[in-house]
Amino acid sequence: MRFIWGRWRESSIVVKLMIAFILVILPLYGISIMITQLSSKQMQTEVEKAHESKLYFYHNHLQFELERMSALVTEFSFDEPMSTLSTRAAIMSSYEITSSLNNIHNKLGQIMVTSPYISDVVYYVPALHKRVSAADGIRDVEDTEWKNLLATMGNLNGELSHSNNVLYFLKSNPYNMNHEEPPNFILGIRLSAEELKHRLQQLSETGESEITLSFGEHHNVVISSSEQAAPVKPIRTVPPEPSQSMQVTKFQSDSYLYYSLHDKDHSFTLTATIPQDVLSAPLEQYNVWLWMVTFMSVVIIIVFSFSIYRSIHQPLSLLIRGFRMAEQGQTSVYIPSSRRDEFGYLYSRFNHMIERLHILIDENYVARIRTSEAELKHLQSQIQPHFLYNSLFSIKQMAEVENVELIQEFTDYLGQYFRYVSGFSYGGIVEG
Repeated sequence: MRFIWGRWRESSIVVKLMIAFILVILPLYGISIMITQLSSKQMQTEVEKAHESKLYFYHNHLQFELERMSALVTEFSFDEPMSTLSTRAAIMSSYEITSSLNNIHNKLGQIMVTSPYISDVVYYVPALHKRVSAADGIRDVEDTEWKNLLATMGNLNGELSHSNNVLYFLKSNPYNMNHEEPPNFILGIRLSAEELKHRLQQLSETGESEITLSFGEHHNVVISSSEQAAPVKPIRTVPPEPSQSMQVTKFQSDSYLYYSLHDKDHSFTLTATIPQDVLSAPLEQYNVWLWMVTFMSVVIIIVFSFSIYRSIHQPLSLLIRGFRMAEQGQTSVYIPSSRRDEFGYLYSRFNHMIERLHILIDENYVARIRTSEAELKHLQSQIQPHFLYNSLFSIKQMAEVENVELIQEFTDYLGQYFRYVSGFSYGGIVEG
């Protein structure tokens, strides 16, 4: 820890600024990542809730319509003209039978317009070999037609039946387990697969998903919002949950996420198939924004580093280099600058300091020279008389002993000395 603190104190101010800036950017970047992840999960949760809400809405709507159609079938199966026509036909004239069939046809038409999910209402009278249809009218019918329809009654383990991939609400009077024996009549409401598909398409338009409606525990009849058939394997993996009715179950594959809602009473299952890329689209969008934030952060760090380098590091390095050169005795250094900031002020003060240093050096040098000259002159003023006397006395002694060569050499040295001294007294050396 002391080592780190020591290295931190010894680090350059530019390095400290860069580390401080990165320490400020990193938490903001981390917060951005956290917000991105939380927002993506929240949006994904909202998308899932929206699809669940659509399933519940359409389930309640379809359940209401199916219960109403079931109630209509039950109500009209006890209608007196319908229930007694087969038994009264033997004592009725052809006109009365035709009139009764026309009245029943009108009632079937009234039933048909009560719901958009009803494509037709049929009424079979096996005793008369007649079939009355709200859409097709009255016609003769073979026994095989009503027998085949009667054999399918309740084959979806509920009130609904399916025959030739068509859904029916069927009632017979009297109810007989032996389908070979003709009942008095068979009343059936045929559901409109086109209307069911149209409503599924309307429901799936807003969520970019495929809605599948399947009837029967084994999904015998499947109606999908898309043109192509829904994938059968995922749908069959949705088991009905008797203990938890009307609960959305969720499962997923590699490419799709499935939400399933099973209605045990009416034996149908609603399944919303959502592509994984639709659910991951918000995350991908947030990832794009995150990469943009990352790119902008890197650009900001680079720009900030370059600006710090240009505005602080370079001028500070130039100033430090100038001080080091001045410490080494290079007093001719000069920092040219046109800056008007703090470094411009420091540069001008540094140059002014160098100029003052030059002046002080010159003044000190001149003062020392003048002091030396004064001391020399003082010594000269003291030495010249005595030296001259001594020199003349020495020449006299050498003349007395007739040492001519020594006198010649001594007078030569004496002349050079006086020439040198006289040169200093006049401010320079006199060339001989």
